[in-house]
Amino acid sequence: MFWRVLTRTVRRVATRQELWNGNRETLRGALQSDGPVRWFFRTHWQRRRDTPAQAAAHPHLTLIRLRSPAQAAAWLRAQGSPAR
Repeated sequence: MFWRVLTRTVRRVATRQELWNGNRETLRGALQSDGPVRWFFRTHWQRRRDTPAQAAAHPHLTLIRLRSPAQAAAWLRAQGSPAR
């Protein structure tokens, strides 16, 4: 997940991609306390610890773990949804 957050952030900063309403990601914004890179480090490990307990608390739900964009696209195709 880190590489996806990092590459998406770098791409948005480098290309000045518009996100919404004219807003653009900046390097300063990306590295601020509420920016995507620091958000990853602040939340990832806690979510990684909490997810198994949350899944166990809801055994009636099916947990599907997709480890790559290719796996996500294949799963969507199998569901009859067009992959992006």
